[in-house]
Amino acid sequence: RLVKVKGGKIIGRDKLRSLLFKTSKWQSREARKELADTFKDRPDFASLRAILLGSKKTSFLNRQDLMRICLSWGFKSNIWQRKEPEGSSIAFETANCGGCIDSSHSQPCRVCVSAPEEKEFVNYKLVMDQRDKKQGVVRLRSLICKTSKWQSREARKELADTFKDRPDFASLRAILLGSKKTSFLNRQDLMRICLSWGFKSNIW
Repeated sequence: RLVKVKGGKIIGRDKLRSLLFKTSKWQSREARKELADTFKDRPDFASLRAILLGSKKTSFLNRQDLMRICLSWGFKSNIWQRKEPEGSSIAFETANCGGCIDSSHSQPCRVCVSAPEEKEFVNYKLVMDQRDKKQGVVRLRSLICKTSKWQSREARKELADTFKDRPDFASLRAILLGSKKTSFLNRQDLMRICLSWGFKSNIW
């Protein structure tokens, strides 16, 4: 569910919609069209597709639409909360497990954190797993490659397009587009992917 904010005076849907409209993604007609195209074979998202393409008013965006947009674009928020059965000890607890990249972690995950900002990459390293002595780069690459985002050619292409004016990410762009092997992904590449897609980890 989307919770009310500011003491219950603002409906969660209205607040999330307002925040969404302020993003550069939403304000880009190309980005909205690209997202709409990913739903062309999804009749359950026909209304959302019409809104993204501008043929239907944004006031028709519902909870499901807003959360689908945030999921697709990697946006995070504290406006959504997990609905639990009445009487549950974790009823209405904020679902803070979003983004945890390691399915072996108990949820909600308490150990994974968001990737640092790009300017901070130089101050971070990827740590080895002391149990199997697997290098951090190998561990993180393995986890990323298992995600639905990575396995989606469209999602990889969309991410690659954001780097077309970044010569320092030319190698990453080639890997995302499939013209270079994933084994070439380095620490910087992996952290940039996690930052872009909102993945959290305890490896950095």
